[in-house]
Amino acid sequence: MKDFGKIFLKPKEETEIKQGFPWVFDNEIFSVKYEKSSAIKYSECTIKDGSAVEVFSKDGAFLGSGILNKKSKIAVRIISEKHCDEIFSDLNGFWEKRILDSYNIRRLLFSENDSYRLVFAEADLIPGFICERYVDENNTAWCNSNWASNCRSIAIETSPQVDATKTLDSVLQRRAKVYLLDEADKSS
Repeated sequence: MKDFGKIFLKPKEETEIKQGFPWVFDNEIFSVKYEKSSAIKYSECTIKDGSAVEVFSKDGAFLGSGILNKKSKIAVRIISEKHCDEIFSDLNGFWEKRILDSYNIRRLLFSENDSYRLVFAEADLIPGFICERYVDENNTAWCNSNWASNCRSIAIETSPQVDATKTLDSVLQRRAKVYLLDEADKSS
């Protein structure tokens, strides 16, 4: 069993998380515990960005699991109300189900010839990931690479084979060719 970092919130900061708000801001964090260490200040946290963490209220009630990003004011993006161990037992299946759910909702609203937003980040419970489906003669879907690299970093040491491209490809059952845009491509 992997020891995931534990983020403890300041008093009363758990209210919005309990109501489904998917973000933990850096100023809401009281302390961090990692690898059986005693609690330390968030500013002293050595957990790597992109690592999975579990979020708790000040009194120790489990709130959810998320991905840490110390470079952002949004320190944790909640991905599930399940514990990390449960998510990581089948990480590919976890992401595939989220993408499949998004795809199935869109199939009710759009035809195979329509272009549309296939995945819409927090609205589809995949924080930070947006996938646009543009229909052309090749039926091509374009994705933003920011999430894809985070998706790979979520899997560090646990399942490095996680690949957003393969997950999208399997969900779309080869109905779309998937390209990941890097930062340079976004500006054009």
